[in-house]
Amino acid sequence: MIQSVLITGANKGLGFEAVKQLSAAFPNAIIFLGTRSVSRGQEALTKLRAENLGEHVQVLELDMSSDDSIKRAFEYVRGSVANLDVLINNAGISSEGNTAADVFGTNLFGVKTMIDTFTPILSQNGLIINVSSEVGTWSQNSMNAELQDLLSKIEDVTWEKLADLTADYQSPTPKHTWPSVDKTFGPYGVSKALLTCYTRRLAADNSNLRVVAVCPGYCRTEINGNTGFRSPTVGAASIIWPIFNPSFEVGLLYQDGVSQPFSAPMAPHIAAYLSGHKE
Repeated sequence: MIQSVLITGANKGLGFEAVKQLSAAFPNAIIFLGTRSVSRGQEALTKLRAENLGEHVQVLELDMSSDDSIKRAFEYVRGSVANLDVLINNAGISSEGNTAADVFGTNLFGVKTMIDTFTPILSQNGLIINVSSEVGTWSQNSMNAELQDLLSKIEDVTWEKLADLTADYQSPTPKHTWPSVDKTFGPYGVSKALLTCYTRRLAADNSNLRVVAVCPGYCRTEINGNTGFRSPTVGAASIIWPIFNPSFEVGLLYQDGVSQPFSAPMAPHIAAYLSGHKE
């Protein structure tokens, strides 16, 4: 039985929906609602309580772009529970209005710091869920053969190589030829491709670590201007699916409980939908 969960980026959108669903499924579990803004976290908690949910939800100040914030959050969680059963790295930012450094800092480096920091207090059968995206799959597919080869040969991948790729992407004189921003939705898609790759490498390196990547699909959330065709409720269910289905294969990318390719072109129906919603 799940007794403790930490969800980053949980004061709104998919994270908030995940908190709602887990509160309903595990009413006695302590759920840490990670949020950069405590006031917004309290507002989210008020909404939960209005629906008779979240009795044991605790607002946790947590900024994925700050190592110090992550350390403070760790000390709080460690002082509140003996072990953490589930860590859901949900927080993420888009390319819109953010630098590439910001995007990589939150979507990739922040996730690694969270895992490095919180793994020591994971329970014996603890679970790490990294919220990736199908945009990462499309982005990897749009890369040239050299870059695809670097991400596909997981036995040769290291964290240092992934970090180097983020630096190369941002370099004015990159070593690699990167896809155009329209192919990857800017650095966002690249960050998610690297996050999925990192999840695979983490699983390969740690046989006792239950870690998996998930994709919520194109949901109506603030990150895309609420233009998605899937509801946050459906997307959140996709995120927390591994909790209820422990026989999943570690290191894979799942959407709605179905394993997804690491590299694939955008599905025609999604391309048509996005084309119809361009400003």
